[in-house]
Amino acid sequence: MGLLMLAASTSLVQASVPKDDLIRQGILPVTLFGATPDDGKDDTAALQKALDAARDRGLVAYFPSGRYLISDTLRLMQPVSRNKKGRWIQDRRRTNALVGSTRGTPPVLKLADNAKGFNNPTKPKPLVWFWAQPRNTDQAGSERPENEQPNISFNQVFKGIDIDLRGIGHAGAVGLQHAGSQGSAIEDVTVWADGAYAGIYNMPGQGGGVYNATVIGGRFGVWADHRSRYPVMAGIRLKGQAEAAIFWKGQSNLTIAGFLMERATPGPVVTLQPGRKPYNRALTLVDGIIRGSGGRAIDNRAGRSLYLKNLYLSGFDEVVESPGRVAIKAVKPNTRVSEYAYTGAGSKALVEGNIQGAGYVISQVEGVPSSPSEETLIKRHLWNTPFPSFEDVDAVSIERYGARPNDGIDDTEAIRTALAKHAKVFVPKGTFTVRKTLRLDPHNHLFGVAKHLSIIQADSAWKAPPGTPIITTTDDAKSEATLSFLLIERPAQRPGLTLLEWRAGRNSVVRDLMGGQYGRPGGVRASPGSSTYAVRGNGGGRWYGLAAEWNRISASTRGGGYRNLMIESTHEPLAMYGLNIERGMSDPQAEIVDSQNVAIYYLKGESLGKLGGSAAVLQVRKSRNISLFGYSGNAHPKDNAVLKLMDSEDVIFANVMPVRPGGGF
Repeated sequence: MGLLMLAASTSLVQASVPKDDLIRQGILPVTLFGATPDDGKDDTAALQKALDAARDRGLVAYFPSGRYLISDTLRLMQPVSRNKKGRWIQDRRRTNALVGSTRGTPPVLKLADNAKGFNNPTKPKPLVWFWAQPRNTDQAGSERPENEQPNISFNQVFKGIDIDLRGIGHAGAVGLQHAGSQGSAIEDVTVWADGAYAGIYNMPGQGGGVYNATVIGGRFGVWADHRSRYPVMAGIRLKGQAEAAIFWKGQSNLTIAGFLMERATPGPVVTLQPGRKPYNRALTLVDGIIRGSGGRAIDNRAGRSLYLKNLYLSGFDEVVESPGRVAIKAVKPNTRVSEYAYTGAGSKALVEGNIQGAGYVISQVEGVPSSPSEETLIKRHLWNTPFPSFEDVDAVSIERYGARPNDGIDDTEAIRTALAKHAKVFVPKGTFTVRKTLRLDPHNHLFGVAKHLSIIQADSAWKAPPGTPIITTTDDAKSEATLSFLLIERPAQRPGLTLLEWRAGRNSVVRDLMGGQYGRPGGVRASPGSSTYAVRGNGGGRWYGLAAEWNRISASTRGGGYRNLMIESTHEPLAMYGLNIERGMSDPQAEIVDSQNVAIYYLKGESLGKLGGSAAVLQVRKSRNISLFGYSGNAHPKDNAVLKLMDSEDVIFANVMPVRPGGGF
């Protein structure tokens, strides 16, 4: 398709697609506002104007390759406004999405030497700050980012852009501050932080997350507190930090899968922090390598709940120390932690049907001659690269075959034709209407510009049997299909339509996908057997940041047997990261049944007790080899369990942490 081919000079005149066409497709080059990479001039003001314009015009801010000089914080505010009744409201689709070029080297945001305010480590200052204006606090409508309301920072994305903090006077500098909620993500990012405070300062989680991120140097690799909501990270490299790779003092649990952590100086790579609430600040680490130079790798003398699985350590004298337990000695030259679990204060463990109190430990540690390569463990948890992009010369827009946005005319055949003729099919900005199911074959990659801009919408006139999918895949264990950066919508009067039914195998990917519903439900309920998302047959692969606009969907999920997520009769490996399932009105909201080899790396859920909902979040039934690495949320279903497990074996639920535990949780 050659949607975007900017030369290294990034002059718009050299673009292969006219400016107006780029903008129509949802892409706003920041160079249009005077930001010119590689010219040595300050780009801060020009970039801020470009970013604000992209948000307000419903576009992604696109950074061509090159180095952009920055002297002050770039503020990515998600705004609120007053409605006619004087209430503060927010549009989760009016948001900030920053993407870097995938052609050549990634663009770089470079912090200028001696930039004002970046030299005070007691007051860390970010180069890039994503935040949401508050709407239901006493600072409602504040334009000061320090008054941010993280739980309404939706769909804010920073992808494919590197940050360079190296230089003079940067002791308090932070690369990226981003305490986002549903749909928010940090992806494909490297931060050079030598001489700086931290690479990443707070991070997003549920329905989003941090993926394929590297921090080199700095006092801390990642620093996060209670503003980080249910955070998950996968495919992470943290190298050369002076004090700690991870500083975690947030509520609930942090899950990290597929990682390398290396400390530059002797001492722990991770120190769990004490806290007032006993169930806060838990940590789950899966599939990682930790390297150091003496001392203890993980310091848990604070007594937080800690779960480790398949970790390789070298260079340490001790693996971990937790309260009331003798520190576990390291084995030279390499130590493998097959599994370690420590039950923190205020928590309990259920092991093989027996309840254990705080301080309970499971420990399986052994010496091994060598560890796998970091690439092996990290790639286990990441999409294949390069990932399909709108800049790929072999990508084709659905508009080539007659699809037109926002006209309400059926685009089904245009999209089907594009998928039949091409592997990479791009959905530009706009709403595209379908009246029949779209199917991805094993070679297909269907992707948009961003999940709040590129919309596949089922027509209200589509009358189909319950369970009919809007998008499905060929049932193929070897399929390499991908689906990404899209919003799938159904009409409220058709709650029996499934947004996505996935039957593609272990090499497939679902990434940054949002589900929605439009129109007024008018009391219509979903039929039994219907679902928002479904995985069946040979369905598997890796799913990242799956979420939905649950407030819009929840009313129609009251029908008995409805599931927000149904995983049934699958056997291909399926891994889900940052999974957000909530506010469903049918019990349970999500179910895994008659399936094998499913791993969930953090699940966040909510129930709707005030509306009569008493649904469990997840039920596992008649299944095997099922893992849940971290759970939290505001789910307190009346007279019901949050998680249900029955007739299954080889099951791990690790670090199940409520936000506000009480009663018989």
